[in-house]
Amino acid sequence: MCTALAYEACDFYFGRTLDNEFSFGEKVTVTPRNYPFFFTNGRKLNFHYAIIGMAYVKNDYPLYYDAANEKGLCAAALNFVG
Repeated sequence: MCTALAYEACDFYFGRTLDNEFSFGEKVTVTPRNYPFFFTNGRKLNFHYAIIGMAYVKNDYPLYYDAANEKGLCAAALNFVG
């Protein structure tokens, strides 16, 4: 089971546990502002904020487990077994 938390005092902190028994090769990943994202439906995203988080990168495409953008929006994909 995964757990996420956010803490805000003078600064903002966001984190999560990644409770997998194995690794897919995920690593800290930074996606620069406006890096083009190509989606499977044929659409392309040309504008977005910079992103940092934990991701598995496949064919130069980051598959984020959790991330935050430069404006402070953050999200985590959590797994609740069962």
